[in-house]
Amino acid sequence: MENKVINEIYDKNTGYSEVTIQNKYGRFTGTAQCHPNDLKSYSAYTGARYAEIRATCNYAKFRYNQEKIKLKAIKDFKKQLLDNNIFIDKKIERQLNLKIRDYTQSTSDWENLYKYLNRRIPELDKEREKILSRTKQNN
Repeated sequence: MENKVINEIYDKNTGYSEVTIQNKYGRFTGTAQCHPNDLKSYSAYTGARYAEIRATCNYAKFRYNQEKIKLKAIKDFKKQLLDNNIFIDKKIERQLNLKIRDYTQSTSDWENLYKYLNRRIPELDKEREKILSRTKQNN
């Protein structure tokens, strides 16, 4: 996954961040908005980090959908061959089964990455809250 950040926007007055990544599959944008009470402790780095995670999440969702389409197409192709009693050479059948296995695994991997990235931002928020609460206690 060769993602390159091609655009990064941060507005320090509103805490709005936007990051656009690009790879061979296209451009994917993610945004983050800081809560008004956290503007003093929020930074461009934090906003960019959250926005980049969201952009990568959008990419993972895109790839998941692409792999799902490929998997469905190859399964449908094999089903059509079998339903129409078309003779399938053993080597071809083996290749079809390998492709089905590969696309099933790939679909699962992209779905898992998408789910992980969706969970990651709330986890980061909890970590950040702990740090902020410790900082407030020490002051």
